[in-house]
Amino acid sequence: MAKLVEETSKMTCGAVIASMSMSSEVLCKSHEVMGNVVNHIVPLHQPKKNRFDIIPLEDIILIDVCLYIKFSDSEVGYAAHFPNHLEKD
Repeated sequence: MAKLVEETSKMTCGAVIASMSMSSEVLCKSHEVMGNVVNHIVPLHQPKKNRFDIIPLEDIILIDVCLYIKFSDSEVGYAAHFPNHLEKD
């Protein structure tokens, strides 16, 4: 069911989004060589194609750049924090 947005003079633009929820699937409990927990890659369920939300643009905050990875043989997609913000190749 679509979320209703009240018309106000304050909101002039909005973004239509399809929310994704985190999956309970574990990608990797720890790295084989380094022994650290792998927490920079998050498994996500695909959004429901008939469920969208509208949010005001001023509510969108850029926290970090990430990569989205989807494999054709998996029901789950993955979001990973961008690995390097400094080098530009």
